[in-house]
Amino acid sequence: MMQPQCLLLLLSVLCSPLASACKYKEAQAGDTGWGQLGPSSLTLGAFRLSDEWQRQANCTQWSRIVGGQEAKPHSLPYMAYLRKANGSFCGGILVEPDWVLTAAYCIGSSMVILGAHDISILEKTQQRFTVQSVHPHPNYNSRTQKDDIALLKLHEKATITAFVKVIRLPKKGSTLHKGTKCSTAGWGLNDQEKPSNKLHKKDVIVHSWKDCSQLYPSLSKKSICAGSNSRNRDSNTGDEGNPLICNEVPQGILSQMPSRPPAFYTLISPYYNWIQETKRKASN
Repeated sequence: MMQPQCLLLLLSVLCSPLASACKYKEAQAGDTGWGQLGPSSLTLGAFRLSDEWQRQANCTQWSRIVGGQEAKPHSLPYMAYLRKANGSFCGGILVEPDWVLTAAYCIGSSMVILGAHDISILEKTQQRFTVQSVHPHPNYNSRTQKDDIALLKLHEKATITAFVKVIRLPKKGSTLHKGTKCSTAGWGLNDQEKPSNKLHKKDVIVHSWKDCSQLYPSLSKKSICAGSNSRNRDSNTGDEGNPLICNEVPQGILSQMPSRPPAFYTLISPYYNWIQETKRKASN
């Protein structure tokens, strides 16, 4: 018989706007005491947990970025903290002195903080900017998270220092393969649902698009998912817009957080032309 905790977790998955399937893979058994799902396929309403995924599944979550390590202060000088007028926040990366790349979900951001490690204090390294204009991808779909990518133009150029630097975008046509070791970083909510004031970093592994699309049937070919081998999810609210860094190159932007792991990212490379064209038009 399914334990109550498992049933509650399944129900939370079904209620997700992104959920049209319930398949967990590569989850590791934790110390929660939650029961292992049985070997037969489980059907709940119109949602079916496949045999293949059940054999490796359990009712646990994966660790958030806050489950990783506090980043070495100012070791990621391209990171941007985006604050919205309503008090919520996102992440992003500085790709030009006056341009920040983030998720389209984050376009309501009104302030950008660069050079930060602890955003709860006014560090001497910080530079703060208002947003001059926002440029979400024209085909962004908030329901499916398709084309969840955006550019923010700052009202003035940042001063490049040891604490504030631009990160170079991936080449056009750049690809990611299953098993690639990457990392992500951000200030997202912690396990107590409070902001993580200090920047945290976590290692993650890229999954195949085929496996990702089984979990997210509406997943675009221009997206990928990645996660760690820990039992909880790797990101949380406030981590949207954070980068997926592979071999020191930003390959993805974290999309709006789903209710279940692994997290999925909008690949940057397929949008190379759009990024360049958007910057060119805004400069004219």
